[in-house]
Amino acid sequence: MVTRIWAPLLALVVLASAPVPAAAIEPEPEPEIDWSRSGWYASARGVYGFEKFKRKSGSTADNDWGVRIAGGYRWNRWFGVETEFEFMNGFRLEGGALDDIDVDVFFLNLDFKAYPLGGMLGRFQPFLGVGPGWMWTRRTGPGIRSDEDGGFAARLGGGFDVFLTENLALTYDTYWVHGTRDVRQVRYLALGWGFTWKFSPEE
Repeated sequence: MVTRIWAPLLALVVLASAPVPAAAIEPEPEPEIDWSRSGWYASARGVYGFEKFKRKSGSTADNDWGVRIAGGYRWNRWFGVETEFEFMNGFRLEGGALDDIDVDVFFLNLDFKAYPLGGMLGRFQPFLGVGPGWMWTRRTGPGIRSDEDGGFAARLGGGFDVFLTENLALTYDTYWVHGTRDVRQVRYLALGWGFTWKFSPEE
């Protein structure tokens, strides 16, 4: 009778003390992050513009600070498209007939982007961009209340994203901006830096 009682208890003790297979206690590996995945994103950047205005001899212009906001979609690891709005706050023209004139620049454009390395560098995602847009300028100064012009413009350049997390990236870019027709005098090199948020597929 005693043997019948203790035999099952002894079996339970032996089973409890047996080693557990490693596969049963190791956590499942986290899925690898696809840094070049397709999806929507939004970006905000500060901008510093080095003016290269087409102006008359003897006049000068100061460089200018601005801001840029953008939103876009990355189609695949190679290509994407982005809409941007940039505001440059008062390039100052001095000398000649345009002395002490401030030129504000508003630029809305569509930027076609290419990622030449196709995401091979992981978190580091370099890109090239080119696209057309519409530019408005507003001139103010002595004797000028508000003088506005508009015309087509284009931008060409490139930069890179460095992902700090799966969604948040540090962004830097350099673009050449070139106006035409009524805004043909407006030309500048724009250096932009800021942050980009890449939305998760479920967002």
